[in-house]
Amino acid sequence: PQISDAEAGEFIGTIKKLISGKGGEVLSEDWLGRRKFFHPISKKRDGFYIYLKLKAEPQMVYEIRRALHLQEKILRVEIIAAEETVQKK
Repeated sequence: PQISDAEAGEFIGTIKKLISGKGGEVLSEDWLGRRKFFHPISKKRDGFYIYLKLKAEPQMVYEIRRALHLQEKILRVEIIAAEETVQKK
């Protein structure tokens, strides 16, 4: 079933609590809105795109990713390390 904008907002609040509960900090949030997928994902044709910039230790990032993948309403998760946080050798 499709979720409304209000339900998506409530769900993102839950995700932000999950991130802070795992030791992370949400620095910014950018709603890109409901968009059509390039190809169906789990038989769904559209979904909400939300960009969260967060700060967390490497081990916490693993735990956050795992917790997000366990959420039924989340179809895809992409976590990318920002250049300013990657330590150079």
